[in-house]
Amino acid sequence: MQALHDAARMIMTGDASVCLIGGVEHMGHVPMSHGVDFHPGLSRNVAKAAGMMGLTAEMLARLHGISREMQDQFAARSHARAWAATQSGAFKAEIIPTGGHDADGVLKSFNYDEVIRPEPPSRRCPRLNRRLTR
Repeated sequence: MQALHDAARMIMTGDASVCLIGGVEHMGHVPMSHGVDFHPGLSRNVAKAAGMMGLTAEMLARLHGISREMQDQFAARSHARAWAATQSGAFKAEIIPTGGHDADGVLKSFNYDEVIRPEPPSRRCPRLNRRLTR
């Protein structure tokens, strides 16, 4: 969100006429092992699905009976579809190639989403500890 706020400020103050922004969600700054205890009255003023993303996902999974196995199957199927779409060129118009250095420091052009990998995540999913609640 900070990138969006900075871009909006730059446009509003005349520092820029156009801004290209991007971002990622990172959870490194969230104390995952610390018990989060929301006030029970919170749900009177906000929607149940308006909390921290991970806790909201777990609450919705419990509410709708979505098991860990169902989540893992969905993740594997989604990943397989993303890989197939990548291989077929379906994302080609959505990705602008950009230059960067690989792990060895070699300059190269990146024109694909490196998070989408050919191997299915189905073997790794059950080993991942995703629980935020106890």
